Amino acid sequence: MAKAKKKRVTVEEFNLRNFIVGLCRGAYKKTPMYADARNAAKQEYFVKSKKGSDMRRVHYKCAKCGRYFRDVKGARKIAVDHLDAVVNTKTGWTGYDTFIDRLFNGRVQVLCNYKGLEDGVKSCHALKTLEERKELRETKKRLKAEGKSK
Repeated sequence: MAKAKKKRVTVEEFNLRNFIVGLCRGAYKKTPMYADARNAAKQEYFVKSKKGSDMRRVHYKCAKCGRYFRDVKGARKIAVDHLDAVVNTKTGWTGYDTFIDRLFNGRVQVLCNYKGLEDGVKSCHALKTLEERKELRETKKRLKAEGKSK
């Protein structure tokens, strides 16, 4: 089966701010702060295989619910999340300087981030993100009503 071609973004559809924010978030994942947060939540142990050799297992503890999750490529079960939202939910977007400062200098935690429901519960990262987005939408409405938004 042939792979579907990605739709090319036109100049009119291109959003420079979203592009730069995406680059910054990707770069953050390569920093020592990101690695330190993951390592702080990491639990390593060994189990015996059927053949008797030691097999290394790594799990990460969610800072909110306390459950342990594996981080498997393609099925991310954890997220390194900022304790305070990178874009302040009370003031909204204030500029690149503030965004970059909060992104790279903020306090972080590891939260569970599985897709859908697990044991009938949404992931801690999904719940926190939903709440932050709701607050940000309300802030945007308030700023627009006050005439302070674009």
